[in-house]
Amino acid sequence: MYSLVKALWSMYFEKPTLKVLIVGLNESGKTCLLSRLKMNAKQKAIEFSKIIPTVGLNIAKIEYPKYYALFWDLGGAQLLRSIWKKYYPDCHGIVFVVDQDYVSRKEELIKTFESITSSPESQGVPILILINKIENQSDPNRPIVDEISTILSISLIHNRKIIVQSCSAINGTNVDKSLELLFEQIIRLSTQK
Repeated sequence: MYSLVKALWSMYFEKPTLKVLIVGLNESGKTCLLSRLKMNAKQKAIEFSKIIPTVGLNIAKIEYPKYYALFWDLGGAQLLRSIWKKYYPDCHGIVFVVDQDYVSRKEELIKTFESITSSPESQGVPILILINKIENQSDPNRPIVDEISTILSISLIHNRKIIVQSCSAINGTNVDKSLELLFEQIIRLSTQK
C-alpha cells in the first residue's frame, strides 16, 4: 500500500527530472557549460581557471521552477566518445557543444555529430547544438549559427528536433535561454507519448 501511495504522490506532486547529456569534442567547453549552469543555480561550481579535461563524467542536478535537470557532462576525448552511446537510452535531451573556432577540427566535428545522429540509441532525442566561446569570436557579425547548421547538414535531419544556438559559458551569454529551448522540446515530446 505504501508503494502505491508513494508512486501516486510522486506522479502528481513531485517535479519530473529531465536527463540531459552534455557532449562534444574535447576542449569545446562542456565542463565550463556545466559550471555556468551550476553558478546560475547558485550551486558550488568549479572555477573556470581550474577546469581540467574530463576523464569519465561530471554530474549535476539543478532545480528549475517546474522540473529538475540532471546533467551528465561526458569526456570529449576521442577514446571516451565510444561510451556516449551507453547514455543515449536514458537521456531525454543531448547538448552538443561546439567551439566557435572549430575550423581546424571540422571533419572530426562532422564525424562526431553524425555518430550521434545515426546511433539507433539516440533516435528521436532532441539535440541542442551550442556554439560556445562566442566571446572569442574575431568577427562579431559572423553568422556562426548558420555556418554550423550548414556544416552539420541540419536541414537534412528529419527524425528529431535540432536547435542551434550560440553562447558563452564563461560569461553566461544565451546559456539559460538556449537550455530552456531544449527543455521545452523534451517536455513537448513527453506529453506526446
